[in-house]
Amino acid sequence: MVSSSCCISAAPWLLLLTAVHASARACPAIPSLASYNNTALPDLFTFINGQKVHNLADWACRKQEISTLIQMDELGTLPDPPASMTASFSGSTLTITVSEGGNSITFAPTITYPNTGTAPFPALIGMGGISIPSPAGVAIINFNNEQMAAQDTAASRGQGLFFNLFGSDASAGAMMAWAWAVPRYYGCARANSCRENQHGAGRSLGMLPKRKGRTCCR
Repeated sequence: MVSSSCCISAAPWLLLLTAVHASARACPAIPSLASYNNTALPDLFTFINGQKVHNLADWACRKQEISTLIQMDELGTLPDPPASMTASFSGSTLTITVSEGGNSITFAPTITYPNTGTAPFPALIGMGGISIPSPAGVAIINFNNEQMAAQDTAASRGQGLFFNLFGSDASAGAMMAWAWAVPRYYGCARANSCRENQHGAGRSLGMLPKRKGRTCCR
């Protein structure tokens, strides 16, 4: 069993979190996995039906196809953003509450600010800790991925805040649950609600939401 503090593979994260929507034109239909068998390393630029990727519109469709296949065959379905999200900020703690389907969860990541420099700072989201030395002048958002979705043993399947929200029988595994949770963090960084009133003046998070990064593994 791989430690839950480590990312097993970076590829699904990058694919699912940075994928762009396909254009309005129809994308090739995805065949049933029951009939799909490819023992070789697939060509990223060839659709399952054999069609080649020729342009950016094709690539948007191909990324959508790869994402769908990964979700169907390995990681489970990535849920849509929650119906509602509220957040508040006090001291160095974010408190985020999301609601979906009559259920709500609350989690409170902490932020470690750099000792030097002037806000706003770029932000790095540490997945269960960071695997690199803290860069100078960068804020660290500490993401407790085990709290969001446990990945200790087979018995921990379906445990964590994500499954409290979507149900213990949700098809998503822990990695997909973490991928769903990360955008909630920098979504909050853009929200006006992430402010505290200090001496009569609103103080923001002190971060640049457009300058963010993710790392994993202690």
